Amino acid sequence: MKRLSNSTGKRINLFDDYEDPSVAMFNALFYECPLEGHNPDDIVRIGQMLSGNRRELFVGTTVVEHKMYSDILYGKDRDEFNNQDNEIESIMGHPV
Repeated sequence: MKRLSNSTGKRINLFDDYEDPSVAMFNALFYECPLEGHNPDDIVRIGQMLSGNRRELFVGTTVVEHKMYSDILYGKDRDEFNNQDNEIESIMGHPV
């Protein structure tokens, strides 16, 4: 399976060249990390890189910090997984 994160930069350049850089077009191009809760016709402009594999996105009149590719671990967002209280203290006698 091709890693989508390897093509993020190319897809950002492609998106920047669109005449109609809408939420709908963003979601079609970045289907693994869609913008949710926005009007599909809102214009999107991709801004600067941020920490945590995020980008600053200007969606209509809103500024959004958005991951540019899926970061799923065990069916859960990696950040959420890593920030949860771990109930398992050891596995097979080894600390987790």
